[in-house]
Amino acid sequence: MSEEATRIGAAGGGRGAGQLPAGAILAHTFEIVGFIRAGGMGEVYEARHLVDGSRLAVKFIRPDLVGDERIRAMFVREAGILRRIHNDAVVSYEGLLQDEQGRSFLAMSYVDGPSLAERAQTRPLGTDEAMRLLTRLARGLAAVHAEGTFHRDLSPDNILLPGGDLDRAVIIDFGIAKLGEPQAGTLVGGDIAGKASYMSPEQLGVIRHEVDARSDIYSLALTMAAAMRGRSLYAGGSWAEVVEARRHVPDLEGIGEPLRGLLAHMLQPDPADRPQSMTELLRAAQAPGKAEPGAPARERGGAAAPAQGRMPRGTARPALKPVPVALGAAALLLLAGLGYLFFGPREDIDLPPPVTEETAPDQEAPAPDLADLEARANQALAGIACSELSARVTDAGSAAVSGIVSQQGDLHQITGTLDGIGLAGVDTNAVVVDSRPVCSAASLVERATQAGALSVWTNRPDGVFRDGDYLVVHAAVPPGAPQHLYIAYVDPGGDVVHLRPSPTMPDSLVDGGSEVLLGSETPDAAGGARYYQLGAPYGRAVVVALASAAPLFTGPRAEVEPAATYLAALEQALTAQGGQVQGGWAYLDITAGD
Repeated sequence: MSEEATRIGAAGGGRGAGQLPAGAILAHTFEIVGFIRAGGMGEVYEARHLVDGSRLAVKFIRPDLVGDERIRAMFVREAGILRRIHNDAVVSYEGLLQDEQGRSFLAMSYVDGPSLAERAQTRPLGTDEAMRLLTRLARGLAAVHAEGTFHRDLSPDNILLPGGDLDRAVIIDFGIAKLGEPQAGTLVGGDIAGKASYMSPEQLGVIRHEVDARSDIYSLALTMAAAMRGRSLYAGGSWAEVVEARRHVPDLEGIGEPLRGLLAHMLQPDPADRPQSMTELLRAAQAPGKAEPGAPARERGGAAAPAQGRMPRGTARPALKPVPVALGAAALLLLAGLGYLFFGPREDIDLPPPVTEETAPDQEAPAPDLADLEARANQALAGIACSELSARVTDAGSAAVSGIVSQQGDLHQITGTLDGIGLAGVDTNAVVVDSRPVCSAASLVERATQAGALSVWTNRPDGVFRDGDYLVVHAAVPPGAPQHLYIAYVDPGGDVVHLRPSPTMPDSLVDGGSEVLLGSETPDAAGGARYYQLGAPYGRAVVVALASAAPLFTGPRAEVEPAATYLAALEQALTAQGGQVQGGWAYLDITAGD
C-alpha cells in the first residue's frame, strides 16, 4: 500500500499529524482533544480544561524549531502582544504555560468555525457582507495598532468565523507580528514576512518604506477582495511577477461600489496614498463616496485622481494650451523680422559662405537599433546568477531595469554589464534585492560542489507545477563507488523538505551509476511508492541533489526545517568535504493554477 502523501507547501512535509496525541494532559490542567492546524512557527490543538470543561486552543512551537532561540523569543512575544489587546475581533489570551516536559505553550480562546478562506471558496461575500466584515476587522486592527503592533500576516486563513458568523469574525496568528520600535524584528529577520499573495509592496521591497499600520491596511484590502472573489488577486506567477504587480492598483473588476473605490484607496502602491490609519479607514467606510482629508480624490472606477499640485507617478503632464495674446505677439515679431530682412540695410546681413566639399558638415552617425540594443541588454542580464531581470531601452539609449536580484552587489553588476554594451545610462531603482533561500540553495550548490556532475530532473520538463500536482524527482548518480545521496526541496516560503534521507527513507547510501526515483504521480501506486503533493506558497522552488563519498551530516535531520538552518549546516559540510561533493539542481515554478 502506498504511503500517505507529503504535502509540500504551507503546512510542510510531515507536519500534518501534530506532535501531541488526543488525551495527552498538559500542566495537570488541559486535555488535548485533537490537532487543528500547523503554521510557519507552531502547531495548534483543541484542548479541554479539566476543571470547568471549557474549550481552548493551545499553541506549541513546532518540534523542528524548538531549539531555535529566535523562534522561542517570537513565541513569547506573541503571548505578550495578545496579553495587551482586548478586542472581540482579536483572539483572546488565556496564558503562557509549560507542560510536564518543560515545553512552553500558549493558551487562547477556542474559535469553533471555518476560516474566511473556507467560507469564500464555498460562497464569496456580497458587498454588504464585505463592508460589515471590513469594519469589524478594521476595529480589531485599530486596537492592535494602538498597542504599537502590526500584524503583517493578514490573510483569509488567519480570520476565523465562529459558527460561520461574519459579525463575530476573529483575527488570529500574531506569530510574525512586528512591534513599532525600530529595533524590533520578525520571524524572518525583519524584511519579508507573511504570505506573498497578501503582502504589501513595502514588505516585498517594491517601495523603500518601513512596514507599519498602512501595510496591514493594504493586506486587509487584498483579504477582502479575495473574500468577495473566492480567490486571491495575486495567486500564482513567478516572484518577479508578484513584485511587478505591486507597482499598480490591481484589477478590482466584479467588486461593486462603494467598496471598490475604498479598496482601490487601500491598495495604492505608495503607503502615503493609502488611508493613514485604521481610524481613517473606518471613517471612510462609514461615509462611502466622501474623500478622506488628505486622501486622493476618487475618479469613476476607483482610480486616484491627482491631488492639487501633484502629478500621479507615471502620468505625463498635459501640454499647455497657447494663449491667443501670445500668438498675436509672436505673429508681430515674425512680421517685424521679415520686414527687417527684406527692407533693412543690406550691408548688415551676414550671408553664410558657400558650402564646399571641405566645409560640408560630417554626416550624423546612424541611430542605434533600440530593439537590438534591448535584446542584447536582456541577454546580458540573463547571465546574472539567481536573478529575474528585465531591461527596457529608451529613445535616449539608456536602460531602465526592473526585477529581483539576490544580493546588493548585483546592482553594480547590472550597471557594469550594461555599460559594457554601450548604453548611455542604467536605472536600477526598480530592482528589488531579496536573498531568497531558493536562490541561496542553488548558488551554494553551484559554488561549492562539482556542479553538473550529478543529474537531477523532475516529471515536468518545463518545471511548471500547479497546486495539487504531484512531484517526481529523478537523480542519476555518476558511475563508481557507492555514494551518499541527499535530495532536498527548498520552497518559496523558506522551508526545506528532505526527500532523501527522510524518516521513511533513512539510508543515504546508493550504488554508483544508479538512477534514483522519488515520488509518484499516482497516489494509489503499488509497491509503497511515496508521493509528494505541491501547494502554496507559490513561486520559484528548487530541488537540490548532492552525492558524496562520506556522509555530509553527522546525524539525521528533521524532515522539515527552516532554510536558514539547513543552508548554514550544508555550507559547513561542503567546506569540510573540500569540493569533493557532486551536485545538481532543478528549478520549479509553483502556481495556483487556473
